[in-house]
Formats: sequence, structure tokens, C-alpha cells
Amino acid sequence: MRQSRRMSGAFTLIELLVVIAIIGILAGMLLPSLSKARARATLAQCASNLRQWGLAATMYFDDADGYIPNDEYDAAGNDMPLWTDLTNVKSASCWYIVLPPYVQKPPMISFHGFSGFNYLYHTKNIFECPAVNWAQMESPTKRPYFSYAMNSKLNETATTDSIKQIDQGTSGPNNSNHRLVDTTTVAMFLDTIAQLSEQRAFAGQSSGSTPKYASSHSYTTRISARHADTCNIVFFDGHVETIQLAQLFDSSGKNIPTSPVIWDPLDPDAP
Repeated sequence: MRQSRRMSGAFTLIELLVVIAIIGILAGMLLPSLSKARARATLAQCASNLRQWGLAATMYFDDADGYIPNDEYDAAGNDMPLWTDLTNVKSASCWYIVLPPYVQKPPMISFHGFSGFNYLYHTKNIFECPAVNWAQMESPTKRPYFSYAMNSKLNETATTDSIKQIDQGTSGPNNSNHRLVDTTTVAMFLDTIAQLSEQRAFAGQSSGSTPKYASSHSYTTRISARHADTCNIVFFDGHVETIQLAQLFDSSGKNIPTSPVIWDPLDPDAP
């Protein structure tokens, strides 16, 4: 009698296999949900980082009489500023130097060195999008790598140097589509491609012998697709939007006139 009781309390092999199968099915159902939840959390953290950049810029505008910081470290438009060059006078007005102190953060040059690399690329901070995987990257000894960038159209073709030039309403020059051009529609900072291994936003992105990536200034042709075909953008009024990439550019990466984002405030319909 004792032996039969002991045996009746044990699990059979079939029962164990059924339990394992059920656990496997439940795990298969839950993992995609967990993955999506993690992606949403990362997207939210990225938007929070960009919101801090927008806040810092807003305070800078007040102190600088409305002038906009530069997006590059020299007049030649170099996409890859060297660590050593970040200390010279040419970098004095770049966004990654002048804006961080407004939100109690050190400027980019502070991270030059081994311990700085570890903080900049392997911990959560406003300089880097949390969706970028820097695990396999060696410490960049020549230049800093960016995953957020300033809208390059501000200082490139538009030569916009003041926030006062952004508020044009719908009657500004070359605005054939009558789109609203003001601080709520002009992009200031955006997710930019940080590594060549990232998913491409369009077929020809980052192709060629000298691909432009991890730059301090960016535009649709360098925009990141790491957030499931969406991109975080902070505008000049400080608000952040998560926008579908298909709304921003065509198959070659050029801005489309129906885009909800204005890149060049002096020529809103420019490709």
C-alpha cells in the first residue's frame, strides 16, 4: 500500500513532456511581446534623450540671442571631427560642446580617454541612442562616433544661423506647397546612422567608398532606421516626434514635399 501511494505521487515521463511543451508554447507567445516592450522602452528612452537636447538648445538660444550652434567643427564641413580637434577654437560653438552644460552634462571632449569611452558607448547617457549596440565596437581613438546629429540643412544650404529665421509661416521663400515653417515643424536633432551594420533606411544608404555615418550632422540621407522604420526627431520648439520613415523621404533618401518635417527653413520644398 505504501509503495502504491509513493508511486501515485510521482510524475510520468509523458506528464513531464506535456508540461515542458506547455512552457515552450507560453514562452514562444511571450517572447515577441517582451521584445516589443523592450523596443518601445528603448524608443521612449531615445526620445527622452533628444528632449534633453531640445531643452538644452532652448536655453542656449536665450543666452545666445537666438543664435543656433554649429553642427560641425570646421568651415570645411568635415563629417568626422577628430578628438584632438574638439579642443580648438573651431569647435567652440558646436552643439556637442556648448549644449551639454545646460542640462548638467559634460561636453563631448570630456570623454576622450579609455574611461570616457566606456561611459560614452557602454552606459546610458544623452549622447547615445540606447538602441545602438556598441558591444562589438573598439574604442574610437581618432574621432567620436555620434548616434544623434543636428539637422545639417540649417548650416549647410540654408545658412540659418538664428532661430528668428525659422518662423516664416506659410509665405516664406520657395514654399510652393504652403507648408507651415516655424519652430514646431523645423527639425533640430534626429536619430542618425551610427554603424554600417545598422538596418538601412533605404537601399542606397551608406553605400560607396566613403560612407557617411556616426556624423555630428545629418539629414534624410543619413537618417537611422534602427527604431523599426521610425525615427525620433526633436523640433525647435523642443517637442519630440516619432515619425515613420516613409513619410520623410523617397526611395533615394531625398526629402519629399509632403513630409511633415521641414529641414531647410529657407527652402522648405528642397529635396
